[in-house]
Amino acid sequence: MSVPLDIFSEEFGELVNDLDAIDRIRGLALETAISPRSWPQLALEATTLKITDGAHKTPRYVESGVPFVSVKDFSGGRLDMSDTRFITEEEHAALFRRCDPRLDDILLGRIGTLGKAVVVDVDCEFSLFVSAALIRPDHSKIGSRFLQLVLNSPDTKAKFDAVKVGGATHTNKINLKDLRSILIPVPPLPEQKRIVAKVDALMAQCDRLEAQLRERDTRQSELARAALARFTEFPTPANLQLLFHDSFTLTPADLRKTILTLAALGKLVPKQGAWESLSLSDAAAEIVDCPHSTPKWTNEGKICVRTNQFRPGHLDLTASRFVSEKTYLERVQRLKPREDDILYSREGGILGVACRVPSGTEICLGQRMMLIRTGKTLVPAFLEQVLNSPFITEVARSRTTGGAAPRVNVSTVKAYSIPIPPLAEQRRIVAKVDQLMALVDEWEARLTATRTTATRLLDALVAKLTTEP
Repeated sequence: MSVPLDIFSEEFGELVNDLDAIDRIRGLALETAISPRSWPQLALEATTLKITDGAHKTPRYVESGVPFVSVKDFSGGRLDMSDTRFITEEEHAALFRRCDPRLDDILLGRIGTLGKAVVVDVDCEFSLFVSAALIRPDHSKIGSRFLQLVLNSPDTKAKFDAVKVGGATHTNKINLKDLRSILIPVPPLPEQKRIVAKVDALMAQCDRLEAQLRERDTRQSELARAALARFTEFPTPANLQLLFHDSFTLTPADLRKTILTLAALGKLVPKQGAWESLSLSDAAAEIVDCPHSTPKWTNEGKICVRTNQFRPGHLDLTASRFVSEKTYLERVQRLKPREDDILYSREGGILGVACRVPSGTEICLGQRMMLIRTGKTLVPAFLEQVLNSPFITEVARSRTTGGAAPRVNVSTVKAYSIPIPPLAEQRRIVAKVDQLMALVDEWEARLTATRTTATRLLDALVAKLTTEP
């Protein structure tokens, strides 16, 4: 039965809005179409006439001659001999007696790049390197194109992963004896042909949609740049919402960084007073580093915060760990955290994140963080926003030390140049940032819900199109 292309056009057009969705459709098509049902499972060698590999030693290359194919020549999903190297007719003749690739054979990556299968679609002689396996299907049992789909399916790739050898300092490979014993589903030939026709039609539609999306993205990127320039010049809620377009490449994270940058540079609200710039050590009332020891954890007691609880502008206390009263008192000797103090991560994967201590919370500091207490010249929420802005985080990341475990030194943090507008202006900036961030949060929630729904619908639609006769 023919594939209902009208469903592709009508339903996929509604659901596919980005290139990631196209990739997901392709993956789902293979996963669903080849998923085991009531089909017999046979060893690969039981469905083939030959399984072998290419030359086990590097040949002598010449300027022209017979193409010598390796995995790189079909890693793009099809056999491409436009950039192959060449060997002599004599050396090819010796290799071809054992490994003789023909039209409609399968080439499979078995060393380095594993499991990438392509059908030989050229009718000319060539030789293979050892990194490629040659599989000749028995067409009385299995079609070449169907076998290619099976070998590229997630189920078979998982089987390859289970039998591969190597790893760490050695290149991964699949031994021929293991390849021959891989179990694959083998439906009747008419059903194989129906599956191939459906998958091919779906892939062709994906190719068309991908081309349309790339063309659309080119146009949308120009619109996004114009909309971002307008928001940067006139940072109003209305102009921000012009950027809430699903097809723009701007993400909620990008917009938050833009908002914080504008805030730190004095471009978010009209300036109504003189700004000055001070080092953080001069602008803050107190700055202390955390204790340099791992606390002894307890099942209950006082909260000892860790940097993995930090989010820009938010301290997540839902998964806290605890220390005893004695340990707590030892760790707050230098400075006891209080409401609106700023915690700053200076080491690890979330380096350069600032969040305030919430009200009604008794905490002490874990490791890899600093505590900053503002003075009379700084509104805590404003300093928190400045420390989270690219204006500061880019400075922090450019001055890290420690190699594999990057960190920013306390002296570097204290030397940060902090913009200081009048207090009233700081409060207006904080209010404007909060207003704009709330809009971004709402958009992100809608975006997540829309994508979750689209993913579920795509899963169901691909399953329907690849399994129904």
